Amino acid sequence: MVKQWHPERNVGLTPDDVSYGSGRKVWWLCERGHEWEATIASRHEGNQCRSCSLPHRSRIEIYLACELAMFFDDLDPSQTHSITVKDERDDKSISVDICVRSHDLIIEYDGEYWHRDKMDIDRMKTELLQSAGWDVLRIREEPLELVQSSDLRCPVTYPDSYKKLADRVLIHLKHELGIEIEGVDEYLNRKSLVNKAAGDKIMGRELGDRQRAASTQPDPGEQMRLPIA
Repeated sequence: MVKQWHPERNVGLTPDDVSYGSGRKVWWLCERGHEWEATIASRHEGNQCRSCSLPHRSRIEIYLACELAMFFDDLDPSQTHSITVKDERDDKSISVDICVRSHDLIIEYDGEYWHRDKMDIDRMKTELLQSAGWDVLRIREEPLELVQSSDLRCPVTYPDSYKKLADRVLIHLKHELGIEIEGVDEYLNRKSLVNKAAGDKIMGRELGDRQRAASTQPDPGEQMRLPIA
């Protein structure tokens, strides 16, 4: 992390002035010349350069899907899913985070960084899915506003709170949406993620795919040195 501390943009602040768990937002500079702003705590939890990582799924989304997969046989946590809905003109394919087809249920995890200023898009996506017969539960990181009253709001989620979030989602599905979930009471008594190994395996594959994709991108510095024809 220290190697990627931006040498110019964090005026008056050095790595010696902060701790690894700080929620302070600072500037970073990766080896490929990309600049980005992120909290120190999120970097410590494993978040990397957004340009190099080519993120498609978040850690919490993967771990939550793996926990829920223990209760729903048709939930595949290894990938995102495409749902076909009818738009005004034609059929439209919508990518969703977690899909439980046996209950016509879609679960979306909306991280604050990626979903800020996207309320209209999130609302339209929810309405399209609902018009196609799906129940939609959005989990919204603070300070994002709820898209609908039945959504869940949660603080920015770190590894020590992944299990608490899974508990909240299961309780919501059972008591608010009326979905019968066998074994949920026993699960709620557990202190840590039960299916974490499956999440780690998927995460390892995801990170490998991202690194291979990033390695094919041209280095910004090399691009600047290309001769002009």
